[in-house]
Amino acid sequence: MLANIGAIVVTFNRLEKLKKALKSYEEKTLLPKYILVVDNASTDGTREYLECWKNMNSKYEKIVVYLKENKGGAGGFYEGQKTATKKDADWIMLADDDLYFEKDYFLGISNFIKTINPNEYSIICGKILEHGKIGVGHRSIKNKWIYPFHKDITEKDFNNKENILCDFVSFCGIAINKQKLLEAGFVNKDYFIRYDDYEQVCRLRVIGKIICLTNLRANHDTEEVKNISTWKVYYDYRNRINLIKKHFKFRFPIISFYLIIKSLMFIFIKGRNLENVSMRLNAIKDGIFNNMGLHPIYRPGWKLKQ
Repeated sequence: MLANIGAIVVTFNRLEKLKKALKSYEEKTLLPKYILVVDNASTDGTREYLECWKNMNSKYEKIVVYLKENKGGAGGFYEGQKTATKKDADWIMLADDDLYFEKDYFLGISNFIKTINPNEYSIICGKILEHGKIGVGHRSIKNKWIYPFHKDITEKDFNNKENILCDFVSFCGIAINKQKLLEAGFVNKDYFIRYDDYEQVCRLRVIGKIICLTNLRANHDTEEVKNISTWKVYYDYRNRINLIKKHFKFRFPIISFYLIIKSLMFIFIKGRNLENVSMRLNAIKDGIFNNMGLHPIYRPGWKLKQ
């Protein structure tokens, strides 16, 4: 039996994790109606593997979209959402290639959908586990007064509440109502990476509820975050300020000033250099003036000079 849920998986050069992720879909109590894999121009044998994978017999439909260049997570999900909205499933699950759903994830969401008026909901999701504990940063609620205006849901709430209404969620294991997606619009592909999920969720949350079913779990096989300035920091700063400009207009001038001062303060921090400060200031400027897409300097693999 298949759920009325399709799934999008975006991948780039993580073949072993992708294999594990796709295998986890096979082990579900209730299978998705389709799995759509978007390959972001991988160079590690992913294409060859996916050619074999899509020809293996399965109860669900298999779709593969090969991009000619790496368009980042935002570009990958954009292409995936554009294709998925033409498919026959009313809900669309989003996941990276390092997310492994536990057995009853799709069944739990499918059962919940039967109890609600779908027109009232934009997103249904479960909780995320990282490094053996709840990844609280993936599900959060509004915080009206303190930047960045969202507050992570606590482990205590995850453990003691059956359902939690959220205001912000990452793309880790969220099922989006297809009609709400069409109404709100696809993910902003020009974000490349970082905050593309929150920006789209800001649009979705004003037209429908977002709920986390705390008994459903997915494991995020992510690496521990290291405090190092790489190309990703640029997109973090740029997209964050662009999101605030779009969705928190009254607070935008104050936050812009705060981030500029914070960036300038790096001059006085040991181990930081002017290149680091320049990267952050460029990111803020580009976010303010909508200079989006893949930056000609801060491309995947770029690092600060030692």
